[in-house]
Amino acid sequence: MTQDLLEKLQAARHFSAPRVFRRMLEGAELDGLPALGDRVKWWSLRRMASWQPPSDWSAASDAVPFAQTANGDLWCWYPGWATGNTPPIVLVSGGKDARLYAPNFEGFLFRQLLEQLSGAEGQSLERDEAELERQAQAALERVRPYLRSNWLALLDAVRERPLRRNELTGRLQFLEPEEAREIVQRELPFEHLNPGLMQVG
Repeated sequence: MTQDLLEKLQAARHFSAPRVFRRMLEGAELDGLPALGDRVKWWSLRRMASWQPPSDWSAASDAVPFAQTANGDLWCWYPGWATGNTPPIVLVSGGKDARLYAPNFEGFLFRQLLEQLSGAEGQSLERDEAELERQAQAALERVRPYLRSNWLALLDAVRERPLRRNELTGRLQFLEPEEAREIVQRELPFEHLNPGLMQVG
C-alpha cells in the first residue's frame, strides 16, 4: 500500500519523495511517524497524493505539502529550489509566503529537534522538567536512524545539558534560541535559508 501511494504521489505531483522520508515511512509501519510536537502534524500519503493547490494559492505551484503546523501552515518540499535531486523544505503560510526552512528532509528533522530543545514557539508552557526530558529523548530516539552521526552527536550533547527556564518566554530549554540559530546557519548552509524562522506555531 505504501509503495502504491508513493507511486501515486509521484504521478500526481511529478515528484519522488526523498530517500530519508521513504525510510522513515518503512520504519513507521508499527509506531507511526516520529512525534515532533504541535509544530509538525504529519499528513497521510493519501492526502499528499490527492492535494491540489486551492484557488487562492500563490506560492510555487510545484510545492508538495507533507505536514502542517497547529496553525495550518504547510510544510512542503519545494522542487523549484532543489539542488540536484534534493528538494528543500519550505513553510508556506496562507498559501502565499514560502520561507525556506531546511535544504533537505534530513535537515528538516535535525532543525525541528534542535528548535524543540531550544524551547521554540509551539512548545507547551505547562510541561515540567521530567516530562520535557522524556519527550526530548523519545523524539531523538525516533529519528536517530535517519540523521547523520555528527548531527546526532550534537543533539545528544545538547540534550545532556541541564534544563533552564527562559526568563522572557517562560519556556524550558536546553539551549538558547540564539545558539540554535547559529547552529542552523553553520550546519544547514543554503542560499535561500531563513535562519530566523524559529517562531512556528
